[in-house]
Amino acid sequence: MRYTVEEAAKIMRKTERWLNEWLRANPVDSNGEPFFTPAGRDKILLSTDITRIEHALRGQLKCRYTSGRRAPVKRRIMKSGVPTSESEWNVAAELLNEPSLKIRNGRPSAASRSMGNIQRPSLSLVDRSPRS
Repeated sequence: MRYTVEEAAKIMRKTERWLNEWLRANPVDSNGEPFFTPAGRDKILLSTDITRIEHALRGQLKCRYTSGRRAPVKRRIMKSGVPTSESEWNVAAELLNEPSLKIRNGRPSAASRSMGNIQRPSLSLVDRSPRS
């Protein structure tokens, strides 16, 4: 028997939109045979086509469950001569010309650890709009 997409969707208890989108994403089965017969803009499905669609859906479900769980990702461990953050901190201290920020013996100096002695820059609003 021949069915339109609307009739086939009702048989499968799905919406016409769902079936059209599924057919667009999966036009052929695993053997390369189309799931429908194109007739102009319409699609005609046979009862065997509906059965093959249901088998393909079961196959997708089967693949999802047999793939197993992914193995946990192992973190890459690399050795480095100097920790990156330490060298970047030192470069920043040199650019700011602030010796108290330099890292000594793997730790910042006592002056840079306390927040009380950090001078905050004074900011002011500059109006650059042209006056008329």
